Amino acid sequence: MSATESHSPITSLICAEDARRESFVLDEKPADFLAAPSSEEECLQIIQQAHSNGIALVPWGGGTDIQQGNLLEARRWAALHTGQMNRLLEYSPPDMVVTVQSGMPLAELQKTLREQNQFLPFDPPCEDRTTLGGIVAANRQGLLRPGFGTPRDRLLGLRVAIGNKTMVKGGGKVVKNVAGYDLCKLFTGSFGTLGLITEVTFKTNPLPERQAHLLFSAPDTQRAATAALAVHTARFQPASLSIACHEGTYLYVGLIGSREATEWQEKAITDLLMEHGLQRSEAGWTDSDIRRYIVNHPSPVQVRMTVRPTETPDALKLLISLGASALCHVPTGILEAALPQETATAHPRDINGPIWRLQRSIPQGGHLVWTRLPPVLKAEIDVWGAPRADFALMRGIKRTLDPHRLFSPGRFIGRL
Repeated sequence: MSATESHSPITSLICAEDARRESFVLDEKPADFLAAPSSEEECLQIIQQAHSNGIALVPWGGGTDIQQGNLLEARRWAALHTGQMNRLLEYSPPDMVVTVQSGMPLAELQKTLREQNQFLPFDPPCEDRTTLGGIVAANRQGLLRPGFGTPRDRLLGLRVAIGNKTMVKGGGKVVKNVAGYDLCKLFTGSFGTLGLITEVTFKTNPLPERQAHLLFSAPDTQRAATAALAVHTARFQPASLSIACHEGTYLYVGLIGSREATEWQEKAITDLLMEHGLQRSEAGWTDSDIRRYIVNHPSPVQVRMTVRPTETPDALKLLISLGASALCHVPTGILEAALPQETATAHPRDINGPIWRLQRSIPQGGHLVWTRLPPVLKAEIDVWGAPRADFALMRGIKRTLDPHRLFSPGRFIGRL
């Protein structure tokens, strides 16, 4: 029985006729249905209806990271869009705590916070489209991670509609509240596989007195990586420190803080980088350009590698040897890369091919995730890599919170 034939009185919440569903495409397959709840009550009704009609649910905010994940294991699926859940629920400027519905775009919230001289130190690639729920679900951060940590570090509380048709709550709306802290960690980075995040509470930051964005050109990636590590080990503590490789090599340094501190950092870092052979550039890419660099790349094959910061020069060298466009966040050891178009037709088991070489070149303790792959390659590869020793625990959590396997079945690690 199809969703539109269901005897449920809330059939209209999952719609097969809505023309907008053609805009929700996952691994080249448009959504069979679209559900756009405006409240938690409607979320729970949709979960009930999806269970009754055998429809998988894929939580969908701004869609900026939606293509990351294994192939969906479902005959029919609905995009569970949070676009109508976009209200500011509570904001206490003196306490620096804000609560919003999960579908609110980050850019919209930042406007409200700036009126009180505050901000959230999140800078994902597409701030105008990225939603607060999506940021938590993907634990998505941009260039500012070295200076401010990840969204999980700022998350005080959340509410989630889960697969057994109930709401769960983690954390609270005060900074010192520790109840449910593990639940916040559990759902952060779960990529919509455990439930739909409906509400999030964050600790805000005061707006800095000054922000500076410094751009340096480097003669090659090795020189750029060595110079960046020198800045990192000198403990100048920039808010961001990233290398972009495409038709040249550039080192971007972001400074945030008081005027006195950032002016001192600017001079000291510039002197050190020039000693390493880099040149200050007054014109070129902005921080927004660098942040969107890989996300906006047309390549259908993209990867994220995590290595020790000291291993970033070798990781960059490997990526460049494969013809990749790369972005390296030096202090965290995270590299993002877009491989050449022809990689999409490479056989994953070809020992001379780029996919095999990358997967076999990760140093001990490192990790690799395929953030974008064509469906034909996803059928051969677990994009998250091999499951770890704690996979049995992850599987048990999935069974407990999503017993009917409604939420994004097959898309997470080990095809959970």
